[in-house]
Amino acid sequence: MAIKVEFEKWIYSLKSPAGLEAQLKMAPQLRKEELEEFKNMTLQYQSAVLVLLYHDKEELKLLLTLRSKNLKKHGGQISFPGGKCDKTDRDIIHTAYREAWEEVGIESENLKFLGNLSPLLIPVTGFNVFPVVAYCNKRPIINTSAFEVEKIIEASISELCNPLNISRNNFGDTTSGKSHFAPYFLIQDMKIWGATAMMISELLLTLFPDSEFSKSSSGFP
Repeated sequence: MAIKVEFEKWIYSLKSPAGLEAQLKMAPQLRKEELEEFKNMTLQYQSAVLVLLYHDKEELKLLLTLRSKNLKKHGGQISFPGGKCDKTDRDIIHTAYREAWEEVGIESENLKFLGNLSPLLIPVTGFNVFPVVAYCNKRPIINTSAFEVEKIIEASISELCNPLNISRNNFGDTTSGKSHFAPYFLIQDMKIWGATAMMISELLLTLFPDSEFSKSSSGFP
């Protein structure tokens, strides 16, 4: 399914992203409790991720990474390229672009900034994550860092919007050490869940409000 590029509409929509309610549509059951428990916590880290949309063979896709199992935090998990803000970063956009260059070799000169999704608190690690949304008019040249990235995942928006690719499962091997019952996107036999799924949910509800995903209820199978 080819999805048109609607820059002006996307930029306008990202001025008022769908927010926490949209994130919670794909949140683990414990996330609401955690957000309430940690809502007054002092954040330890500010971080940013690059939510990169691009066209490849008439498909609009989203770039994700399978993080190396050797990483101390969130190792072996599926995420957007990104990381902690450095003191030398000009802003969160700079952080997202810098991290994308370091992890997957994407050059910021080829990207068109569209806007930001809502920040997402990761209580167990103290990160407040700022998703930066950008677009590339063709598949970017990708050169992964073997230390940080095990595999690239290119998920089409049409796959992500299809409710048949969404299910629920228990995830026991987590950073918090707790078992989480959570919804997930099944893309290329890989389960995308947790914070990454929550950010994808907000992206879909913000930019593609007429999609099957947006029309479906929060009570996925």
